[in-house]
Amino acid sequence: KRDVDFLMSYSKGIFSANKEILDTVPSVLSTFYKARLLFDNFIQQLVYTSDPRATSEYVQFPEQTLELKGGDCDDLSVAYSSLLESVGIQTALVDYKSDGQIRHVNVLFNTKLSPNQAMLITENDTKYILRESLEGFDEVWLPVETTSLTNFYQAWNKGVEKFNREAIIGLGVGTGKVEIIDIY
Repeated sequence: KRDVDFLMSYSKGIFSANKEILDTVPSVLSTFYKARLLFDNFIQQLVYTSDPRATSEYVQFPEQTLELKGGDCDDLSVAYSSLLESVGIQTALVDYKSDGQIRHVNVLFNTKLSPNQAMLITENDTKYILRESLEGFDEVWLPVETTSLTNFYQAWNKGVEKFNREAIIGLGVGTGKVEIIDIY
C-alpha cells in the first residue's frame, strides 16, 4: 500500500502512452492487453540481480525495484503484481519451494476470461490455469516468469513451463512444494 499512488501513476502513464492500442481492443481482452503492456514496458528497464543479502531474504518495495532498475525473482514479481493490482487486475504469487534454501517466485494473474474465451488468447489449453472465482466460476489465469527480461509472450511461456513442470506434473501444489498466494 505504501507505493500505491506511485504504481497507479506509473500504470496509467503506460496506458496513456498506449491509448490507441487499448481503444481498439475488445473489452473482453482488456485485462490481458493491459497486463501485457504493463509487463513489456516495466521489464524493459530492469535487470536481474540476486539478493545482495545472501543470509536473509529482503523483498524490495516496487518503487525501489524501479528506482534500482532491478532485483531478484521476488522483487520483480512483487513489483509486477503490484502494478497489476494498482489497476484492478487480480494476482497471486507462486512460491516454488525447493528442498534446499533456494526458492523461486513468479506471478499468476486473472485474465477474467472464461474457459470458453481462452481461445481468444491461445488455442493451447496447457498455457493457462483455471481457478475458481469467489462467485464459483472458472476463470483463466496466466503464469508469468518475471525474471524473463524479454517480452510478455516469452515470460508467459516460461511461466507456463515452470508451473506445469513443478506444480502440476511434479505434484507441487498437492505436496505443498508449490504454494499459490493470492494478493488482496
